[in-house]
Amino acid sequence: MATQKITKELFKLTPEQEQASITMYGKVIKCLIAPYHNIQNIPLESNDEVYVYPERDLSIQQRKEIVGIMTNSAKKEICFVTSDLFLILDMIDGCCRILSPDGKIDELYEKTFSANPHTIIYKVIQNDVYVKMHKDGVKDSRNTINDVITAVNKKTMTQAEYDKNKAIIELIGEDLIRNKLKQMLRDVKVIQEKFQKDSFTGVVEFSTEESQYIKGRNWFKENLTIKDCLKESQEGTSKCEEEIRLYEQIIDLQSGSRSYKEEMKVNINKKEEVQKELKMRHKIEYWLSEQDEKKKIKDALKP
Repeated sequence: MATQKITKELFKLTPEQEQASITMYGKVIKCLIAPYHNIQNIPLESNDEVYVYPERDLSIQQRKEIVGIMTNSAKKEICFVTSDLFLILDMIDGCCRILSPDGKIDELYEKTFSANPHTIIYKVIQNDVYVKMHKDGVKDSRNTINDVITAVNKKTMTQAEYDKNKAIIELIGEDLIRNKLKQMLRDVKVIQEKFQKDSFTGVVEFSTEESQYIKGRNWFKENLTIKDCLKESQEGTSKCEEEIRLYEQIIDLQSGSRSYKEEMKVNINKKEEVQKELKMRHKIEYWLSEQDEKKKIKDALKP
């Protein structure tokens, strides 16, 4: 389930909490404590008003003073997201909320203003419940990667399985793991999958595009036997698979340089075209494998 986006208001304060903020700071200041996210994956709607992890650009002394500087801002309301201990210690708890690892905004039940730093570290930033939730999430991602490794090590996949595992690999942030798995994936043989047959006739049905593709093959024009058609088709499939592997290697090399941005787009499009052809080939080969191998292709294709 997708995490609901957080608006630029972050969260609502009660009238009493607003008044406490105005009394303390001269304005409303809201602090969302987010120790389990980062600037790239925090579920915040795009805006230029919320200060997101301002500590990343500040020295220790500046972090100790930033809330005081915020109070002197011309803005009537200040909203910021942080995981910094110094900033949290300058905030009253009524104006704070905590962002859980799964992106939910929860109440804060610890007093934060001038509190013992160890209390904030162990009961807020490293709260046992949230730390466990975070670790469980990490464990889930590791399980996902382990599943990909297991699938890749089998050396064969259907096209659907190949596409799914490749998409997961592309999402892995660690370059070493991602690149190694992409390299391993290139050695995987894509095998035919069982295609849906017509429930009444039991025949694999072809789309207009697929039928035109079949009729465009030399083995169809020459009206070869099913056995010879399958052999020639499989040779073409091997070439498609090799072509895809070459495109992936080229794209990997180009992805490390901005100079090849446009060339990389062209190669991605070319690779997708070959992948589309490969899917049609797998379906056609599955159909050919179920026909009488002595039959002529044009006779076999008749309704």
